[in-house]
Amino acid sequence: MLKVILLSVVFKNRKPVLKFYEPKSKKLILYEDNTDYKCHFYVTDEQSLSMKEMVGVDSVRSIEIFDVVRDELRAVSKVTVNNPMIKYDLKEAGIGWETDIKFYQDYIYDNNYIVGTWYDIDENLDITPIKSTESSFNLSNIDMDSVVDTDKFSSQVTKWANLLGQNIPSVRRMAFDIEVESSRDSLPDSSTALNRVTAISFHGSDGLAKVFTLRRPEITLGDEDENKNYDLVWYDSEKKMLEDSFELIDSYPLILTYNGDMFDMPYLYNRANILGIDYNPFKMMAKKATLNNGIHIDLYGVFSNPSLKTYAFNAKYVEDKLGTVSQALLGETKTEYEGELNDIPLFLLSKYCYNDSRLTFELSHFNNDLVMNMLIILCRIGNMPIDDISRLKISNWIRSMFYFEHRINNQLIPKSSDFPKVESSTTAAIKGKKYQGAVVIEPTAGIHFDVTVLDFASLYPSIMKTRNISYETICCPHEECKTNKIPNTNHWSCRKKIGIASLLIGSLKELRVNHFKALSKDKTKTQQERDINDLIAQALKVYLNASYGVMGADTFDLYFLPSAESITAVGRDIILKIIEIAKENGVVVLYGDTDSVFTYKPTKEQIDLLIEYCSKNYSIDLEVDKEYKYLVLSDRKKNYFGIKKDNSLDIKGLTGKKSNTPIYLRELFYDIIETLKKIEIPSDFVEAKNVISNKIKNIYENFDTIPLEKLVFRVMIKQEPSEYKKNKPQNIKAAEQLPEKPYKGQFVSFVKTWNEPHVKPLVLAKRSDIDKEKYFENFESTLEQIVDPMDIDIQFLMGKGKQTTLFQW
Repeated sequence: MLKVILLSVVFKNRKPVLKFYEPKSKKLILYEDNTDYKCHFYVTDEQSLSMKEMVGVDSVRSIEIFDVVRDELRAVSKVTVNNPMIKYDLKEAGIGWETDIKFYQDYIYDNNYIVGTWYDIDENLDITPIKSTESSFNLSNIDMDSVVDTDKFSSQVTKWANLLGQNIPSVRRMAFDIEVESSRDSLPDSSTALNRVTAISFHGSDGLAKVFTLRRPEITLGDEDENKNYDLVWYDSEKKMLEDSFELIDSYPLILTYNGDMFDMPYLYNRANILGIDYNPFKMMAKKATLNNGIHIDLYGVFSNPSLKTYAFNAKYVEDKLGTVSQALLGETKTEYEGELNDIPLFLLSKYCYNDSRLTFELSHFNNDLVMNMLIILCRIGNMPIDDISRLKISNWIRSMFYFEHRINNQLIPKSSDFPKVESSTTAAIKGKKYQGAVVIEPTAGIHFDVTVLDFASLYPSIMKTRNISYETICCPHEECKTNKIPNTNHWSCRKKIGIASLLIGSLKELRVNHFKALSKDKTKTQQERDINDLIAQALKVYLNASYGVMGADTFDLYFLPSAESITAVGRDIILKIIEIAKENGVVVLYGDTDSVFTYKPTKEQIDLLIEYCSKNYSIDLEVDKEYKYLVLSDRKKNYFGIKKDNSLDIKGLTGKKSNTPIYLRELFYDIIETLKKIEIPSDFVEAKNVISNKIKNIYENFDTIPLEKLVFRVMIKQEPSEYKKNKPQNIKAAEQLPEKPYKGQFVSFVKTWNEPHVKPLVLAKRSDIDKEKYFENFESTLEQIVDPMDIDIQFLMGKGKQTTLFQW
């Protein structure tokens, strides 16, 4: 009997193949299902008439299935197919239900497999899930007030707890990276692979450290690194180098790359075909490539994922490049060299290549395998293959979680046309939005000492739980529910059944706040146990913080405007009521935004009163989030900075801290912040104001001496350049002046110029090109956000106005 963990499921030769990892042998076990599994979808009985004779259709039969939107059984036709492509064609035509589910997802759902969990495989290759100990979970800390169906909710909480509490193995894995010949005028093209591969490096969890390097007589060897910690193997034949590399890659269960999906793997696949290599471990999928046998994780997909970047990695980096991410998370970066990479000595090329694969591996390994462990936890929640989790956006994870719940309960998964046609009840304040979002209270501009910020813990997920908000429970068909109104809307919430979103998101929220976070701080646990519980809480945070964003996006497959609108409406109602209660009890409220209330010098009794009121009336936790020594508010919403009582800096929305702000201005911005950090009492502001004013005046008066490279704006191209047909942004205009063709994901460094098109790439710019007026406009708009509350007149310092009176501290 083998104990294995399911990591991936793929569709190969029209058969589902499960990829299990076996920790003792440290190998993958590939299980090809030969039960003649066929996927299915549903159509109306009328639509089914034209499908019975369709090639690839196995069977069509009339059934009844539960319709969650109508809350009743519904007569439909179940169509089973031999060829899943039929589903995808119908999806494009907008026909049927569940045609958007991929074959391997169908297989996972229908067989009740859960990716990331443990199974036993016996000698007959029978697979059985390892039973969890559900009775061991204590529900006493779980808040089930306001839950419509407490039995179902408690069962789901227990299910999640035991699923997420399963141990996580350390998976044997290897990272690799390639270097390819290139010309100065163009980058290597992975689709044609016409250039030679010059080096391939490998770094494994088992201590493997190797570089295969191609000898090129026209390139010097250079000096060997005496401290190198990798084996260097020389090759005279590129074909032999690739053959040996393929054998090594195929020997590991899991392969890591950084942008390997789009470059390294398709390049090697196509290059192998050109060289006539018999065995190729890769398989092409449109423009990307994957492995035939192993599992491939492209860490670029992980670290460029907006939800993971923000909520798992705490926005520690802006650019998604290997060097930038490694610097932020590992404190290391890529090997430096001078000149063109194509021309550097072979020993240096080998070192450069190896360092890239080592950094790629270390990004999966730092903090006790944090990233690998998190990916497995995310798999368990979304029930998706680990390779999909690493590549796809979080909306796909949440959709899979919802779809699986419907499928195991034999429910028809709804599509947008199934939802009732309901108009918005509110008017959006932001152009392009379909309904009113969160409330933002006007800030009280100025410098405020002793400020406490109260935060609603997981506000939107809590609202989904307590108000039973889901796509099938808002504006439900029951007459008796219409009195259960959502405040400030024409909508109502169901009282008869718990919604899928309310059940799944609400139970995850409860587990995060009242179980895993508590375990992460439990001193009776070992440090390792506390760390893994903290990691689970972190992974849950990723799902929870994205849950409303997904539900509120009209591109989401289960989007229903009234459910999204109801969440924000309840949120506005709660925060406005808490502010009202605060003011009634003598609390000065300086600012409020979405789920946070900024209070001035509140007493402990006042804070406790607000926390108790929120818990009693809304079943939502209100907690102290931040305590500022002082807070500086401008009259702009979502723009402030403060020094916390632990002397750490907190900045929100100020452009001076953004990555595309020129270096000279960023340096001044943080120089000002450092001056402000020294302030302890209100009277200190007088001296600080004089110091800051002099710093600003000095930069303005000496602008012409600032080095050109410090005036650069560095902005990423976020879309394919061909998509910018009209109103091209400045980074595109600058990139088009370079010899290389612009590409998505490219960071463009440019300066603002007085002549058309008013921007130039740094490499082409001269000092005489600089448009000083444009820089002064940017200088003024950036700094006024931070100095306005201090009553510093930038225009006066720039010789444009008259200084105002001093702020009355």
